[in-house]
Amino acid sequence: MIFKTLILFFSMVVNLEQAVATPVCPEIKIQYNVRPASTNTNTIQFEITGGSAPYSIIFFDSKGKLMSQDFSGSTFEQIAGGTYQCLVVDQNKCSSIINVIIP
Repeated sequence: MIFKTLILFFSMVVNLEQAVATPVCPEIKIQYNVRPASTNTNTIQFEITGGSAPYSIIFFDSKGKLMSQDFSGSTFEQIAGGTYQCLVVDQNKCSSIINVIIP
């Protein structure tokens, strides 16, 4: 009986630790504005809300190639037209991803 009680107790402790270790992630919203340039490159600026700052912004092209990684700012320059993905990760490792289309 004591053995079963100890197993149940340790099982509850493990489940409690897992519940505490997994953060509840609020929704991270990503909006962006594109400023066309006179040449074939653009400037894109992201506005991040929700989650917990600071944010890491990781920018990929349509083939999954890393285009840029910024741990402090939210503006990327000299971006050609195309389809991209923006991944935002907050300080609690919560994340959100969006597709970005630049004409």
